[in-house]
Amino acid sequence: MDGGSIRVMSSSTHDDPAGVPVAVDRAGVLGAVRGSREAEEQAAVAGLRAAVDWAMLHASWDWDQADHSIFEDEMVPLAGPGAPLISADCVAEYAAVSGLSPQSGRARLAVAVELRYRLRRLYERVLDGAVPVWRARWIAERTLHLTQAAADAVDRLLAPYAGSTTFAQMDRTIAEAIARHDPQAARKREEQAVEQTGVWFHHPDPTLESQAIASLDARLDATDALDLDAAVTAGAQALADLGSTDSLDVRRAAALADLARADLTITYPTTDDDQAEVEARVAKAVSRHQRKRHVK
Repeated sequence: MDGGSIRVMSSSTHDDPAGVPVAVDRAGVLGAVRGSREAEEQAAVAGLRAAVDWAMLHASWDWDQADHSIFEDEMVPLAGPGAPLISADCVAEYAAVSGLSPQSGRARLAVAVELRYRLRRLYERVLDGAVPVWRARWIAERTLHLTQAAADAVDRLLAPYAGSTTFAQMDRTIAEAIARHDPQAARKREEQAVEQTGVWFHHPDPTLESQAIASLDARLDATDALDLDAAVTAGAQALADLGSTDSLDVRRAAALADLARADLTITYPTTDDDQAEVEARVAKAVSRHQRKRHVK
């Protein structure tokens, strides 16, 4: 750093494992990073191809088998309707060779089969290098339990944009496809979402010297969350209007506490209020919230 500015070095040296100085430069390092990333993606595509090939070596399309078995080899449905059954023994072998747990190996094969036979457009985009493997897997994991029509809708809608669109948009697209083509799954998805809502408080450790601050996490219905956000924002603004000099975050925390107590003192004065009463109410509200910052 020279005169308040930062000087970027275009080249440098470091020692190789044998202690011999090796010259490096920025362009070379960035090229190595880019090459490494491309090699990783090529390896991921090759791994996906191999998973598909391995599954197809042990596949059956006979969904009408009563016991899902061929020559005493149990056949299991890894992917959704429209995909072949796969030998359970081959799943265990794949997991062992891949260094994965049985559960992870099964999940990896299931995604590969899902992409190859139920998300064909997306699979072709992956093979063409237009969509990273990890993005395609993210989508496939969310279509495994959908009907064939719903999975095809997801494939049709997302395949052209899966390489660049946001996860939020992909999630909305999947939800729309489910609602239109698999209403039963849509209801189950909503029920599961409701079961995941809640509010969790993390109280300070009583053995610590400072116990003034606690924290909380919450998962709410989206509409409820918007209403709560609006109420907290309004409460924070009311505190500012009443003279609080705290930061916005501090005022929002105080406003949330006011909601918990159903605090009615944080209101705007009206022309019908007695001036002395107004001044007393304002002074009390501001004083209480300023005082909280110094309570131990």
